[in-house]
Amino acid sequence: MDLRRIEIFTAAASAGSFTAAARRLHLSQSAVSQQIKLLEEEIGEALFVRTHHQPKLTPRGERLLLTSQELLQTWSRFRELASLGNAAVNGNLKVGTSAAATSFLWLAIYREFGLSHPSVVLDVRTMPATDASIADLRSGELDVAFVPLPLKLTGIEERVLGVQRAVLCASPQHPLTRKREVTAADLGAQRFVLYEPSTSIRWLANVYFDRERLDPKVGLESNDTHLLKAMVEAGYGIGFLPDWGIQRELDERRLVALSVSGAPLQQSLGLIFRRGSVSRVARAFIDFCQSHTHLLPRIAQA
Repeated sequence: MDLRRIEIFTAAASAGSFTAAARRLHLSQSAVSQQIKLLEEEIGEALFVRTHHQPKLTPRGERLLLTSQELLQTWSRFRELASLGNAAVNGNLKVGTSAAATSFLWLAIYREFGLSHPSVVLDVRTMPATDASIADLRSGELDVAFVPLPLKLTGIEERVLGVQRAVLCASPQHPLTRKREVTAADLGAQRFVLYEPSTSIRWLANVYFDRERLDPKVGLESNDTHLLKAMVEAGYGIGFLPDWGIQRELDERRLVALSVSGAPLQQSLGLIFRRGSVSRVARAFIDFCQSHTHLLPRIAQA
């Protein structure tokens, strides 16, 4: 199927007339009509209802319009990506990320992007909370930011890259590890080691607390993943920890994942950036991240 015919069909449907589409595409009206007719013959069904006034899309045409717009956007991105190879990408890239997650989740992406783009200087900034990343992104202090998704913010685009799950963990010697499933009643008297309230893993933990109507006894709060893991391992308390940060400890039986009732405490992870103001180096990084999600820890791959 000819991509040019799809482009002409999309232009005619969007413009509302063959004449307007012809002007937009620098073609004659008869050429536009002819190409749409050939496309309809290929499909085997009319896409427009011809009237004395403006042509109207048929139901089949309306369905195909959405797909044709997506197809043309993808084709445009393909051509843009292909042109990136004609010249080296260079410059500074300011990336915001959670202090708790950056070395666990994004390390391999930083390394491989840096090796494949040696003229780019990565300026990785650890952020105290998602709100801070959003504010710095809007102000131009950041080019992109790794955050939990979805956010659905005005003027901000999102790209999902992976997932994370909060897992309730205890030391191997903890009495709760002998239970097949832990209930809210079992947790009422327990001391919790938790991330700070501004972090995404704490938000997931709070989802569980709200769901079970549990008021946790908090013994320690931090955004330092290494400290939280060490405190749980030492038996100071139990805590919700990210699945991407505890695989080695689980394998070595230094931590035990407790089974809790209810749906998994899970959310998406990805990139955000300002719509319409993406630098060439930021675009290269965004595209690299989307095409290299296999570099994430296997547990975080969507």
